[in-house]
Amino acid sequence: MQRGMGVCRWAVVLVLVLSCVVAGAAQGVNTATLSGTVMDQRGQAVAGANVTLTSAATGAERTTVSEDNGRYTLVGIPPGQYKLTVDGGANFDVYQNASILLTVGEAATLDAQLRVRGQIQTITVVEETALVETQKADVSATVTSVQINNLPINERSYINFTLLDSQAARDDTPSIGAAPTSGLNFGGQRARSNEVSVDGADAVDKSVGGVRATVSQEAVQEFRVITSNYMPEYGRATGGVVNIVTKSGSNQLHGNLFGFLRNGAIQAQNPFSVQGAFDPASDTVTLKPVKQSFTRVQAGATLGGPIQKDKTFFFFAYETIRAQATGFTNIGNDNFGLVPVPGASVCSATPLLLTGGPTGQAAFYPAAIAAAGGCGSAAAVPFITGAALSGGASAVALFGNTGALPTPLNAFPEDGAACGGAPCALPAGFQGLVSLLGNYPTKQGTSLWSLKLDHIWNNTNSTFLRASVSPSLVTGIQVNAQNQNFGQNAGNRTSNQQTRDLAIVAQHATAFRNDLFNEARFQYARRGLHYGFSNLPGGSGGRQLDGLRVLRARAVHHGRSSGAALPVDRQPDLDQGAAHLQVRRRREPGKDQH
Repeated sequence: MQRGMGVCRWAVVLVLVLSCVVAGAAQGVNTATLSGTVMDQRGQAVAGANVTLTSAATGAERTTVSEDNGRYTLVGIPPGQYKLTVDGGANFDVYQNASILLTVGEAATLDAQLRVRGQIQTITVVEETALVETQKADVSATVTSVQINNLPINERSYINFTLLDSQAARDDTPSIGAAPTSGLNFGGQRARSNEVSVDGADAVDKSVGGVRATVSQEAVQEFRVITSNYMPEYGRATGGVVNIVTKSGSNQLHGNLFGFLRNGAIQAQNPFSVQGAFDPASDTVTLKPVKQSFTRVQAGATLGGPIQKDKTFFFFAYETIRAQATGFTNIGNDNFGLVPVPGASVCSATPLLLTGGPTGQAAFYPAAIAAAGGCGSAAAVPFITGAALSGGASAVALFGNTGALPTPLNAFPEDGAACGGAPCALPAGFQGLVSLLGNYPTKQGTSLWSLKLDHIWNNTNSTFLRASVSPSLVTGIQVNAQNQNFGQNAGNRTSNQQTRDLAIVAQHATAFRNDLFNEARFQYARRGLHYGFSNLPGGSGGRQLDGLRVLRARAVHHGRSSGAALPVDRQPDLDQGAAHLQVRRRREPGKDQH
């Protein structure tokens, strides 16, 4: 009995959901709507006129008949170029307009005026027709294929064309770890509050609200930017919506090869690019400006065409990004804030590197030792010891594991009990600061693969299947978090990010009537993510673990906590999979919903 009641509850929920969907807007997420009125020369409605909309790319047709008031409606039209033909019967000339361009999410209106049949049998409109949207409630703009193909954009990051909309701005929130976003700000909302969809399917990383890799710019037909008042089918966004539609094949075989090269030889010198060296004779750091290395290659290919003319089509796109670049750091600037102090002034056999400034160690210890009676005074011993420990700490920070410090100076100040009686040596991954001066190398390797298949079953049914995979590796990521400002991280303190995004999207569209349209869409999406230490010396997770174990052992030796709170690695691995099924029906607004 309880099981039956549970089934009934789920059935009620399903009915309510479908009822809400039926009452949706006329345009689908990744389609368009065309409607209008067929009139004669006097402005009177023409009933029973045959209206045919033909795709210029695939030859697919959608037909309808004007109603008693002359109205016609065609919903669920894929974006693209179309020809509209209106045949009002024996008393009227045939009307043809081959310059209709429908964009994603558009609810366009185009009225057709028929002339009484005379000597001219067909009226053809050759100029581009400006369509009017009278039913649109959202605030939106469309980035067309003309803009995408002709306007320059840095790194071919086509989603930044959104900034053509005056209501969009860049989101400058500092990045925190493995959390890429759209980088767009709508209405003051952060970039994680946006919704990005590709062919009607969600492209948002659900774990952090970021954006998964999508497709090559060459595979993008157009996209619509909705800044407010968007319909509920988009959902899950308090900022804006970016609705992307990819290209499909056509009856003609088309393809292209492309490549873009940016080389350091034609790059200006970055003012932050330096090469560093330490002079042991003067105990000072020299930072010399140098021109940074930089090479970025973006290349790829597309190919699309028919498998079976007027029926089945394919479109393949591939793009690769390969970059060898330079990261910048200001480590060593102002000699690390240290100044060399003559050994005689601090009772040392060698000079010591101490912190400078009016209240620094270099000013305090010589004065304190002299005031306590000098090197032979018992009262000066604490200050002499303090100076020696401070200078030793600076030496370990600068020269540890560089071969410049003999044992036991290259070890922790420890009695050895925590390390089996031997001095606790510095971790193998520890790098002295003098080895981290100046620029460090970074690289990127990303590939974007996608294949889309379209099949037209008949004038009322169509299906598409798209698969895309995007493996990527980026190194040298500067993270502006935990008080680590840009430029203050050494190369081995940066991060590597490796991702693999897989998405399979399928959709079947059915036009039950010209004003009733159904979309059944399924997506399987999976993201593999690894975000971890740099592979530069001193940055690898494996080389860091020994040092953390030493710190933990020392904590135990001193009777404190076992150090369970200490991280052993900062490498989150995410393997995320998701599947979505959407069923949507569309009616013309104002139609009877019963």
